[in-house]
Order: sequence, then C-alpha cells, then structure tokens
Amino acid sequence: MPPYWGLGFHLCRWGYETVDGTRKVTDRMRNAKIPQDVQWNDIDYAVAYKDCTLNKKVFGDLLKFIDELHNNGQHYIHIVDPGIAADSAPGTFDLGKKMDILN
Repeated sequence: MPPYWGLGFHLCRWGYETVDGTRKVTDRMRNAKIPQDVQWNDIDYAVAYKDCTLNKKVFGDLLKFIDELHNNGQHYIHIVDPGIAADSAPGTFDLGKKMDILN
C-alpha cells in the first residue's frame, strides 16, 4: 500500500526555476487554504539537467525548504530523470555505450 500522504494533494510542474519560486507557490497555496500534501520539483534543480546534481546557485537552500515543508506536515519529492547525456561526466556515456547498456 502507498503511504497515506501519497494519496493526497500533490503539486508539480516544470518551471520552478529557483527554490524561492517553489517556496512562493507553496506559501500561496497555504495562504489560500488550498490543501497540499506534497510539493514536487522537476529537474529544474539540477545543473544543466544532469543526474545527481544540484544547482546550488538557485536551489542552494533546498534542504531548508524541505524542512519548512516537513514542519508544516507536508512532504517533498524531486523528479529524477535517469538519462545520461553524451556531454556528461568524462567517460560516462562512452562507457555505457561500450557496455551496451544505453540502448
């Protein structure tokens, strides 16, 4: 069974370009008394949309924001798009091609 909060009200979209932008949305939801159990971020948080990265310039206080959500009884999920770009870390794409795991 999924967690109870997983069945609740979620908000997700592409285009939250900063953690402050995401925070403003959740604040507006709370101020308008619109129920929201979960806030999502699409891959806007990543450096050049690369896996396992966090753009600290615009999402630097993401952990503080997540704590704020938790303190309000909310949850946070960030989307992970498991893709390896040809211009990713040196050798990652080439190794994947060599191992024949990227097809």
